[in-house]
Amino acid sequence: MRILAIAAFLGLSACASGISASRPSDTRPEWPTVVLEAGLGDGAASWRSLRAALPGDVPVFAWSRAGYRGGALGELIGGGPLWPSDADGRRTGAEIAAHLHEKLIQGGIRPPYILVSHSIGANYGLSFAKAYPEEVAGLVFVDPRLPGFNRACKAEGLRLCEIPSILAALMSPAERAEIRGLEETEASLADLSSIRDIPVTILTAERGSPTSDPRMRALWQSHAARFTQGFTHSRHIIVAGSGHYIHHAEPQRVAAEILRMAVSTR
Repeated sequence: MRILAIAAFLGLSACASGISASRPSDTRPEWPTVVLEAGLGDGAASWRSLRAALPGDVPVFAWSRAGYRGGALGELIGGGPLWPSDADGRRTGAEIAAHLHEKLIQGGIRPPYILVSHSIGANYGLSFAKAYPEEVAGLVFVDPRLPGFNRACKAEGLRLCEIPSILAALMSPAERAEIRGLEETEASLADLSSIRDIPVTILTAERGSPTSDPRMRALWQSHAARFTQGFTHSRHIIVAGSGHYIHHAEPQRVAAEILRMAVSTR
């Protein structure tokens, strides 16, 4: 069984990734740009099905965070080059947001943005929105591991609230850096009042992650529902029959929610 599949079992998804960014030449300027932020270990390749489900005139920017080489070979040799900011062994949401913002500027991808984030990537979407609120038109989270979940999980006395150290030791340096930086990232997101008026949609999976424990699944969903209450304009949708990778199993459903938000924010 692949190590990275176990990470997905814990709700911190991981698999192959590649660097990819695109903006169709026939895009209509009134559409916000859809920016795709993947889960732990994932990258632009994880969004292939969703990108195919979106209309061709919707501008899309997909990227891979540094250190995810992609494919089985990438897993064996530990991923690709890291960012200089990873030298301290931690990768925080603020650092990831800054790198993403730089990529958008370099690519000439102008705001407004709708940030679509999967799993642990939700923390990075929130970090970007908090750092650049005037550039964000909306947030769509796909079965997200939201700030405060670990704390809520431990309070309920559940097991596997965090990635076991033995599994973390077998991850790539980039993944370990993100895990080590998660506490600081969540601390920086404790107060989200400055972005409470940004529209938020959360799609949670009915089954699959973070574990098979029905109590964990119920907490995962209820935590997402409570999280939406902190925003002025929010939707929480439980996707029936779906597992953690909703954007793989139900790309049309995710695309529909993105387009719904795009239309409402135009």
